[in-house]
Amino acid sequence: MADETVSSASGTFRIVNRSDEIHEMAVRKAIHGTTDADVQRFFDSGGTSPFAEPSLRGLGAVSPGRIAYLRIDRLPAASYVLLCFVPDDQSGIPHALDGMHKVVTAR
Repeated sequence: MADETVSSASGTFRIVNRSDEIHEMAVRKAIHGTTDADVQRFFDSGGTSPFAEPSLRGLGAVSPGRIAYLRIDRLPAASYVLLCFVPDDQSGIPHALDGMHKVVTAR
């Protein structure tokens, strides 16, 4: 997936779970220039962390077919990684390790 830009680092975001599994959306600040390939390399090999902060923010578990709203205020303009750490219902591996992550840039 390519890096995407969100026009604002603050606001209310509509999150839709269109899958048949529970998902979450953790938001973690990334080092400038991080790509989805960098994030996957980190999960695959334990390589250099692409994260610029130790903390997470975001949205907890959302059931299949449900919609949730996440309000974020005063988030600094930067690159962020959206992640889902809910374990896969078949393998038990957290979704992020299997590629469920997305780098976005907030302006």
